[in-house]
Amino acid sequence: AVDGGADAITVINTIPGMVVDVAARRPLLGFGSGGVSGPGLLAVGVLATWRVRQAVQVPILGAGGVQSAEDVLQFVLAGASAVAMG
Repeated sequence: AVDGGADAITVINTIPGMVVDVAARRPLLGFGSGGVSGPGLLAVGVLATWRVRQAVQVPILGAGGVQSAEDVLQFVLAGASAVAMG
């Protein structure tokens, strides 16, 4: 992304997920899949931020699973320049 001209990178926000309606035997969501979010993503986002920081020097917006000031601090210590809460 940086080589293509990006001024900053958002890491990660959500990851793809799917839930199956067992009774109907089909995906529960209308499009089949969607974005998984929430507290379980914090460790994934912090690790991704750490890895991206090792590779680039542009600002990084850390996102995913943030619920507290301590969560924000984890992203900052991993290399985020800013942190998003949703």
